[in-house]
Amino acid sequence: MKKYSKHPLALFAWFGLTFSSATLALEKPLHPKIQKITEQQFLQFTQEAPVYPQPELEMITSYQEAKERLGERFTANDKVEIRNDQGEILFQLINHQDDDCGFKAYFPADNVIGLECIVDADYFLSLKTGESVEGNPESAIYSPDNQFRLITHYNGQEIGRFIQQKVNDTWVFVYGNDPDEYQILFSVQNITWLNNKKFVFRSQNMRSEPAEQREYQYYLGVF
Repeated sequence: MKKYSKHPLALFAWFGLTFSSATLALEKPLHPKIQKITEQQFLQFTQEAPVYPQPELEMITSYQEAKERLGERFTANDKVEIRNDQGEILFQLINHQDDDCGFKAYFPADNVIGLECIVDADYFLSLKTGESVEGNPESAIYSPDNQFRLITHYNGQEIGRFIQQKVNDTWVFVYGNDPDEYQILFSVQNITWLNNKKFVFRSQNMRSEPAEQREYQYYLGVF
């Protein structure tokens, strides 16, 4: 499946207020502690990991259906446009011959639109803010409580992998943006959640040589 655009992709995190009956609490993202483990420990952890279903991905690829759901909030024809409920323009891209972008999919759970552009890269827009966001919902692997996930993003040159946390209904990057973290996750194909706050994965050391003989390293992460 083709990916999308060369446009710069910005990362935005919003930290809102969560109301309870008695108090006003501010949710904050957590940063996992990552440590190396042995292959034997990794295999034992994965064998004991719980089996649970991943959430069903709702991916609307029909532009007509997306328009029926979103109305005037989203348009993609001679221009790509996102508006808020008051009709104010949050994002607008006029299509030109060398920079055409069109509708690919609407992801209701993430509240994002995926675009397909001439340049091969991932390009997603937030329907809440109109800003570009990183993370392809099709690639997500969720924790049992669906509050954390491993997700990929293709920037036009390579596929980056990141761990996100859901904070006040917004997915926030909590691991992978730091250069060392990025390298650790770079070759990860899967992540095994042991519970809602604990996970293991294996990764190749991308800095070691020769490239064809890179060994796997094993990691345990805890929030």
